[in-house]
Amino acid sequence: MVETRFNQKIPFYIFLATISSFLISIFLFQIFAVLLIVFWLFEKHQNKIAAFDKISLLFLIFIFMRIVSVIFSEFPDSSIHLFYKDAIFFLSFFAMVFYLKVSDEKHIKIIAFTFVIAAILVALIGIVKFNLGISHRAESFSSGFMAYSMYLLAALGFGVLLYNFISKKKYVITWTAGIGLIISGIMLSLGRTNIVLAILAFFVSFFFLKINKWYAIGIVILTVTISVISFQINTQEISSRIKQPTIMSDRDILWGSAKELFLKFEHPLLGYGPRSFDKIFLEKDRLADIKVGSWHNDYIQLYLETGILGLFSYLILVGYSLFTALEYINKRKANQVEKFLLIGLIISTLSLMFAAVTSGFISSPVISVVLAFFLAFISSIVYPVREITGSSTDDEKGIRLDASI
Repeated sequence: MVETRFNQKIPFYIFLATISSFLISIFLFQIFAVLLIVFWLFEKHQNKIAAFDKISLLFLIFIFMRIVSVIFSEFPDSSIHLFYKDAIFFLSFFAMVFYLKVSDEKHIKIIAFTFVIAAILVALIGIVKFNLGISHRAESFSSGFMAYSMYLLAALGFGVLLYNFISKKKYVITWTAGIGLIISGIMLSLGRTNIVLAILAFFVSFFFLKINKWYAIGIVILTVTISVISFQINTQEISSRIKQPTIMSDRDILWGSAKELFLKFEHPLLGYGPRSFDKIFLEKDRLADIKVGSWHNDYIQLYLETGILGLFSYLILVGYSLFTALEYINKRKANQVEKFLLIGLIISTLSLMFAAVTSGFISSPVISVVLAFFLAFISSIVYPVREITGSSTDDEKGIRLDASI
């Protein structure tokens, strides 16, 4: 039997604050995330062990490989920063797994809606900033356009699935507008890969989740309207893209340099060490944007930082999580609520993984935690703790998700 030693409402509201502040305020996000981790650390040891599962084990192996790569780093002064810059990413996963597993169906739905509603607010902020000419590409207050776009992309598939939990027409209309804002935000961020992935995620979500076609039409109309009007108001970046449609944003230089490092095959097992980009990339004078701090490809980044072992541990972690989610659905173990949640989580996680081919989030203090949130959510559904109680009243105690919506 697993239980939280605290009043269940306290970590629950901290959880909500954490996932709703991702890009609204990094400062607040870090405060709430640390608080959630602290509460988890003070939970009873036997309860934390009971919530530990195979996905948690793979995540722990991934962390271990990252730490080993720091120990054997060619640039220890840079790599040592991993211990405080990635601490929230590493520890928040286990805290989220625990508190998701002690949450009942009502709280699970609130968590899901809160995550997407926060993304809608972030999308609106980016759209307003873009139309006011504050930025030439849509972005939030506390992040650049790339993190903004990745965050909205991650929320999209998860957001579409929530149609299945909305019954009142007025809320359906509001939700349709919200999803339209998310896609519009991605469009105005002008990340070509993310735009393509957003369109694919949108149609795949509607196909698998069998959402009413009129909702899809409404979202498309709203997205096109907002995008066309916005690009008429702020023409700077879109005009540049039209003039230079094949520009690769320095990726050809970055990936060319990475290829040379691959061919040298100097540190294939453990890489050069985390946070080593500035030490091993020696062609910054050729870049149009000298502020670039990564390889614009997470798989290249992971290989060069942590070698084959680090890259494989990451791919196995995510791949196994997605495989178990699909298996759980295909073997008809999932009830309707779990099925919708898992499909949305699979689509959103795959969107992040594909987006990582031309950008990256593994070193991001925020988007990496979004991935941890998705993996924790999958873990909590696929490996539930059968009997869960809390320190609150009986009607607030956690139960396995039932089929009622």
